[in-house]
Amino acid sequence: MLHHPLTPSPTAVRSTRWTAPRITSVPRRFALGCAAWLLLTAGGGALAQGAAQWPVKPVRLIVGWAPGGGVDVTARTMAIRLIEIWNQQVLVDNRPGAAGNLAGEMVARASTDGYTLLLGSAGELAINAGLFEKMPYDPVQDFSHISTAVRVPNAVVIHPSVPANTIKELIAASQKAPNGYAFASPGNGSIGHLTGEMLRMITGAKLLHVPYKGAAPATADLVGGQVQLSFSSMPAVLPFVKAGKLRMIAVTSGQRSAAAPELPTIAESGVPSFDAIGWYGFVGPSGMARELVVRINGDLAKALAIPDLRERLVSQGLDPWPSSPAQMRAFVASEIIKWTRVIRQAGARVD
Repeated sequence: MLHHPLTPSPTAVRSTRWTAPRITSVPRRFALGCAAWLLLTAGGGALAQGAAQWPVKPVRLIVGWAPGGGVDVTARTMAIRLIEIWNQQVLVDNRPGAAGNLAGEMVARASTDGYTLLLGSAGELAINAGLFEKMPYDPVQDFSHISTAVRVPNAVVIHPSVPANTIKELIAASQKAPNGYAFASPGNGSIGHLTGEMLRMITGAKLLHVPYKGAAPATADLVGGQVQLSFSSMPAVLPFVKAGKLRMIAVTSGQRSAAAPELPTIAESGVPSFDAIGWYGFVGPSGMARELVVRINGDLAKALAIPDLRERLVSQGLDPWPSSPAQMRAFVASEIIKWTRVIRQAGARVD
């Protein structure tokens, strides 16, 4: 057994002749250092213990979009498994408004105890930073990034009247059309809008953006032939694709989607490095204890590895996509740079 120099050995303790050494002075810097070390050690132990015991009450999961949307469905799907893992209720709280910024600000200002989390989308965690002149929070600095959850690869969906079966054919046909092709999106600044603008800028495709107030009316007009194409989430268009009313020719992500592995990516179709995806991820307020962030990150990875949860997400057109906290933070920063560049070049604005 090792003993501190100022701690008597067991032999010395048993000896009646032992006398504690006299300490005449201790350097102030040394004393302060020891005190700080003791505080940090005790605090670290308390944090680790607290993370191990968390949660001791229901966890509130904020969603910045209305019930029934992609983020909401993902939150409720994952909540079922998280309830089992945490043995606590997970309360999905929808707070739509300001393109997700209302929910983002709420979580950025919440307590750092881990009981208020946000399942955010690419909008409030990346795109809005370039879209809004003033943001109520900083998507990088004001959150504790915990883990990405799913990727949401959009599909390039065209009306049957468009004479194209590949991205190259679509680009060529748009350039030959007198007025080009109109593409629908759920609104200005949406991932569907910016993906179309990115393709136009990179390839010279002749595309005109037509914004709608949501995915449903945009899809309805695409089915009706009022617009020629869209960059849509798969769940929104799959029923029409199966009915032969629409056709999917590619996915917008850098990798093929598990939901439609037969579809090539735009990059595979002749536009190198093209990668435009929607995604959802978990964050908490900045300042959460590292031990707690690591604990929640591990639990999210555990949930996303459950076979029936993965199958259910894939059936909804979502690719399970866990990450480390550091990976998510770096990814968010890179997404802000990418989409801000597209927004500025396209002149996108908020309605």
